Amino acid sequence: MASQVSVKGSKPATEVQLDYVDSPETGVDWVVETVAGCKKPGSSDGPRLQALVHSPCALAASDDGRIFAIEKNGTKVRVITPDGDVISTKDAALLHPLGIVASKEGLFIADTGHHRIRFLSFASDLKECTTIAGTGKRGCVDGVALKGSLFKPQGICLTSNGVIVIADTGNHVIRAIQGGKIITVAGTGQQGFADGASLDEAEFSSPCGVCFDGDRGVIVVADTGNNSLRLISPDWTTVMTLTGGPGPGLRDGPCRRALFRSPRQIDVHGGFLFVADSENHCIRRVNLTSEEVNV
Repeated sequence: MASQVSVKGSKPATEVQLDYVDSPETGVDWVVETVAGCKKPGSSDGPRLQALVHSPCALAASDDGRIFAIEKNGTKVRVITPDGDVISTKDAALLHPLGIVASKEGLFIADTGHHRIRFLSFASDLKECTTIAGTGKRGCVDGVALKGSLFKPQGICLTSNGVIVIADTGNHVIRAIQGGKIITVAGTGQQGFADGASLDEAEFSSPCGVCFDGDRGVIVVADTGNNSLRLISPDWTTVMTLTGGPGPGLRDGPCRRALFRSPRQIDVHGGFLFVADSENHCIRRVNLTSEEVNV
């Protein structure tokens, strides 16, 4: 995969005018519909279009068809069942959670305000929430997961072999949990914009989202503060810029020219990288084959 390689150091942020590029034909009829909630905020359960949700900020789905949502100021997880009902888990005492991912065993949650990673098990019918990483105090310490520390973790994803990858937003690094330990995957911890060796040279700025591209074996990072999307190589040794950064803007087209404004949540599906381009108020997609970006 070709990539744009950034130059270490800062560049002044510049405003770039919108430059529309027609989206390519994909053979897919894109349809948007409301799955749950009814326009006004609240926290009541019930039939999905009558239930109330408040500031949902991240979603996950399980193999049995359930959808799980966390709310920015919520303390529990909301569940949309295949039967069309919204139910809530037992209060998990979450504080401003901003990331969630489902595995076969349960839900991993970035408990952002508590600087922890939590786990809700399916075996307990989502009634038991345990801490798997973080002490509750902010920091950037590797080692035994429960003794290690994070700083406002947000995005969270799983690799094909079950490694938990975390956008450790406040520390400007990407972390991982494997074998009961937490390690730093990429980033020096210095806020900046630089490609290169993952631990010695690469720099991020408040990365908020991560996802795993199983076809290519890479970790994709929404480097929010740098208005860019970055790649961590399959062996975790190198960081490259896929598109965007560091200045903000809204421009479609080839990855080397496309611009974003504070991209946050990302996910890969069907050869496309979908991007919540938050400050541009739109959903973008990156064709990972042709390396083009469009709305």
